Amino acid sequence: MLEIIYLIYIAFRFGFLAKRYSKNVILWIIYSAIFYIISILAIGFNIRIFSAMDLMPKLEELSEESLMWIPVIAGLFVAIIVYRIVEKSFKKDLKFEVEEQMLEKAVPTKFTLPGVYYHFHRVNESNIHHIKPLAEKIWEATYSSILSKEQMDYMIPMMYADEKILSEIENGFHWEILKVDNVAVGYVDYKLEEDQRVFLSKIYLDTTNQQKGLGRLMLEHIIDFAKDKNAKAIYLTVNKNNQKAINFYERNHFKKINSQVFDIGNGYVMDDYVYELSF
Repeated sequence: MLEIIYLIYIAFRFGFLAKRYSKNVILWIIYSAIFYIISILAIGFNIRIFSAMDLMPKLEELSEESLMWIPVIAGLFVAIIVYRIVEKSFKKDLKFEVEEQMLEKAVPTKFTLPGVYYHFHRVNESNIHHIKPLAEKIWEATYSSILSKEQMDYMIPMMYADEKILSEIENGFHWEILKVDNVAVGYVDYKLEEDQRVFLSKIYLDTTNQQKGLGRLMLEHIIDFAKDKNAKAIYLTVNKNNQKAINFYERNHFKKINSQVFDIGNGYVMDDYVYELSF
């Protein structure tokens, strides 16, 4: 009977918590029951271990009064410890959603994709961990036929180390992650320079999300920024062998203005075209 009382109490607590943070109430009531049952089983398991070591009586030898403490301890553990852990997680989710809503207002994009929930999230210490894995995935699909694996293994850590990204942000670069349905699918890195041109250092989209208008969305996001800052142009570099990217920029009215070879160390170079969109 005591187990049922605790189970109802815990279910009410988690149900109320889930409702407060707009979570699935029924799902979290079920989770709370599972947490409670696992806690009871864990306590019973530990009693058997300690009894096997002759540190306490066996479970079967415990009195009814002693056995009553098992659901009490399990109930307190779930009702207090697990509840606080879940509440902290919910609060973190809520804070993240509020920040996302603020960012949507702060960096609006005039070009829209009807029916697609997306937003740009500024990179900071709490989300920077998304960048490198996404870069590795995109580079593998984009550059495997252009660059050697050894060159990619050299360039990615050099360009996407956390310290490198945070240093760029401190020096005026805008690093942003594009999320669609709250999943990171791409990123951009750009800066307004002293000559009133925007340098678009990076614009990458997961290849599984290409041909959906998201690349155009990312580019329009940069164009909006440039126009808001009264910039006179946007320029970027693109690998001479990356024809797919070149076609994309030319379709969006970028013009080739130069070609450059950059020495990036370790015997590697970046052989690029320079493209520019003037306003």
